[in-house]
Amino acid sequence: MNVEVFALHGFLGSPADWKPTFDLLRQEKPDWQLHAVDLFADSHPGQSMQEWANSFNQRVRHRNSSRRILLGYSMGGRLALHALAERPQIWSGAVFLSTNPGLQSPEEKLERVSSDQKWSERFAHEELTLVLKDWNAQPVFSGSQAPLRELHREQCVQALTSWSLGVQKNFREVAEIWSTPQIWAAGEEDSKFVGLLSTLPSTQTQVIPGASHRLPFEAPKAVSRLVLKLNS
Repeated sequence: MNVEVFALHGFLGSPADWKPTFDLLRQEKPDWQLHAVDLFADSHPGQSMQEWANSFNQRVRHRNSSRRILLGYSMGGRLALHALAERPQIWSGAVFLSTNPGLQSPEEKLERVSSDQKWSERFAHEELTLVLKDWNAQPVFSGSQAPLRELHREQCVQALTSWSLGVQKNFREVAEIWSTPQIWAAGEEDSKFVGLLSTLPSTQTQVIPGASHRLPFEAPKAVSRLVLKLNS
């Protein structure tokens, strides 16, 4: 069976984030094709999440594979949601790691857009070392070590504006009726996202022991098992 996995990294992330997970998957499934997607490679400023998903699906759907699995972390998980919603028939399954299915009220969305706009201005103009220190000090990243890498200001700004959680659809109801198998996962020390799992009662959820928010770095073995489980 020709299986392909397409992994979407998070904000401030890169395709290299998936190496630990992919190394483990290759040990179990050496014939699988594993693709770490660069979210910004074919994007452009102002491109919406829906537009990105449509372009991504167009590239994927013409590949000769019998099964395609989506794997998304945080912002990448939210883009994966749009890809699955836009063309569910081309996907055989999806794993969402530390992924927010969407805000539920107009007030929450406005507040998030405002917050992300302030962050985008900081990433655009301030000393990045100081901005990153404040970014990583947010409660959601408590107990989680951020990887060091070179950042591109324009990509940070694009993600915080065009791909803000505040402009994302609320996928709770549709996620529960999709026929495509899904697994939603959060680290047990990430109380916010463990709580979000409870708002998806009809989907398969998994709390990963000993992990916080950054699952691809903290729990690659658990992540690889989720992908294998989805294909079992």
